[in-house]
Amino acid sequence: MRAEKGEGLVFKLRDAAYLDGRTEVGVKFKFWKSASFLVTDLEIAKGTVGLGSFGRCSFPFAGVWPKVGDVVEVRYLLLTKNGKLSQPAFLGVRSDLTAADVAAQVIA
Repeated sequence: MRAEKGEGLVFKLRDAAYLDGRTEVGVKFKFWKSASFLVTDLEIAKGTVGLGSFGRCSFPFAGVWPKVGDVVEVRYLLLTKNGKLSQPAFLGVRSDLTAADVAAQVIA
């Protein structure tokens, strides 16, 4: 599934009945990735952090916000065809990386 760029796998009992919509019968295993991004802007009212050309990421709590220019770690499912992150989630600020380090990484 990874080679075919699938989002993940779902495991369920073979004899479990089909249920339309979301179900608790199976277990999902998503192929999450994470990468570091430079914060380009903040929308505190909307609760989002701008990640440049990669889109926006929800900021999940009312703690100390990162600053524009900070490097943050973001978990995401995949990079869409138009270069945006799918299902991004803020993980935290990276104090061990610089903007130059982020510019040198390859996002896939």
